[in-house]
Amino acid sequence: MTRTGIFLSSLMLAGVLFAQAPLSLKYNAYELLSTRDGEVTGVLTDPKMSPVAERFFAISSQTRDNRSLYIYDIKNRTLRNISATQTTLATGDEINLEPSSYATSYNYELDWRPIPDKQGRQWFVFVSNGLEDNHDIYLGVIGGTRYYRLTKNIAIDMMPKWSPDGNSVAFISYRSGDGDIYLLDGMDKMIANPDGHDVDLNQLTRTALEETDLAWNPNPRAELLAYAKRESYPGRDVDTYQIRVLDLGAKQLRSFQITDDQLTHFNRPLWDRNRADRLLYVGKSVLENSPTNLYLSELAWDDEKILQNKVLEGYKTEIFRDVRMSNTHALWLSGSQAIVCQENNRIQNNRLYSINVEKWVNKIEGAVHYVEELHRENPFIREFSEVDGNFLFVTKEGEISSVFLAQLEGEDIDWTANQVAPGLNNPGPGTNFFAAPLFIGGGALAAGAAAFFLLRDGDDGDVQSVPIGLPPSLPRE
Repeated sequence: MTRTGIFLSSLMLAGVLFAQAPLSLKYNAYELLSTRDGEVTGVLTDPKMSPVAERFFAISSQTRDNRSLYIYDIKNRTLRNISATQTTLATGDEINLEPSSYATSYNYELDWRPIPDKQGRQWFVFVSNGLEDNHDIYLGVIGGTRYYRLTKNIAIDMMPKWSPDGNSVAFISYRSGDGDIYLLDGMDKMIANPDGHDVDLNQLTRTALEETDLAWNPNPRAELLAYAKRESYPGRDVDTYQIRVLDLGAKQLRSFQITDDQLTHFNRPLWDRNRADRLLYVGKSVLENSPTNLYLSELAWDDEKILQNKVLEGYKTEIFRDVRMSNTHALWLSGSQAIVCQENNRIQNNRLYSINVEKWVNKIEGAVHYVEELHRENPFIREFSEVDGNFLFVTKEGEISSVFLAQLEGEDIDWTANQVAPGLNNPGPGTNFFAAPLFIGGGALAAGAAAFFLLRDGDDGDVQSVPIGLPPSLPRE
């Protein structure tokens, strides 16, 4: 058991130790937070355990159009509101200690930095409508009293995601169209000296249709960013979303087409956390009443430095059929041997399953396991996250939302696995494209930072679009 496991176990109710199974409860789930107590209101959503300081987790609440963001300290049982309108901000921003006077407030989309700083602290980014009722990205640290505004634009900035080395934050911005990918670079230096360092703002895509659902490959040496791109097809009135992977390690920016099916929407890419070479995503046909299914691509570089699908060349592998599409559509468990998802079945309270990916891909029996112990005790699970076997989840029964913590064990979870993701080291030759001198000056960022934009023309600019094989379809029998 990890040091965090030992600490968290002391907080849980004494439970019965269950027999070893693919995935089972080690201790009974323990309620940490509930709207019935009045400390928070609304519908609780988006639970995220800190990967650095595991005694903390982030949680959001929604009340009508308002989004509130909190960080909960498990050890001290304290809840702190995170809002850029209620704290001292970084240099250059007006100080406002009064609650927001806007009709709606938005503090949401927190993403934890995957590594600590040199002092061992946990940093995070989040989106807030802040002081000017405009969605921008802010930087904060657990225990800090100041938030640093990273973007300042009249357009919406959203979906910030940390790179695995903690030096960059990718996000979606509507400042140049329907939603393009941007990158804040140099975050490690800003964290070391928030008031005295500049960050660079790089525009990665400039497309006619939007990008969304960013997901960094967990291997820092892979330099890969997965996303969903809205595509228009000749002769089709309906656009569909397709999965792409942006290669940031080559001289010329490349976007690999993981899916290319004009009749199916694909989105929510999710890399496995330890191996780093498998990409999970969902797909739903444009046909009415079609189910949403989970699919897997296992990727590798070929001799031509092109990503290819190892499972079945050019095909996707169906992992689970008719998955429930809550905020947590699926989760890779520690060790990346298995995933957890819910079946879209209200009659059975959206039963919780673990799928051993290794067994499934190799057609071994017993790959799919109903997590009966956890689901029986907590039948109204909506969303969840997990770190080192500590399973954090949200339930909603009637008007009451609650957050629980449980410990999981079994052959589908391995928190002792190598924490350095080794897969898909980037083979790109020469200088990373960020080092190229193709920059022009832009507007100023908050905290005195200078902004820079990477110019790219056309639909994808000079981003090379590279298909990985045939259009996806179900695996052959």
